[in-house]
Amino acid sequence: MIPVWLDIAESKVGIKEIAGPEANRDIVEFHSYTSLKATSDEVPWCSAFACYCMETSGNRSPRSAAARSWLNWGRQLEQPIEGCIVVMKR
Repeated sequence: MIPVWLDIAESKVGIKEIAGPEANRDIVEFHSYTSLKATSDEVPWCSAFACYCMETSGNRSPRSAAARSWLNWGRQLEQPIEGCIVVMKR
């Protein structure tokens, strides 16, 4: 069974930044689910997007714009499963 948050994420496929001073309203909404509350779509939004998906599906998120904040969320798995959050090093 696909987690509800993953269904929400898949419904947002194709969203991207708008070049110039205008901002994509969806991305700004994602940022509203973090303590940063950025108003630009040029601010990295990977964690904000995950926070949005979790919170709108009824799950608590770290509510942080920092991707590494997800390292302290949930529980560590030996093997990935569908719907898990993966934090990668640069």
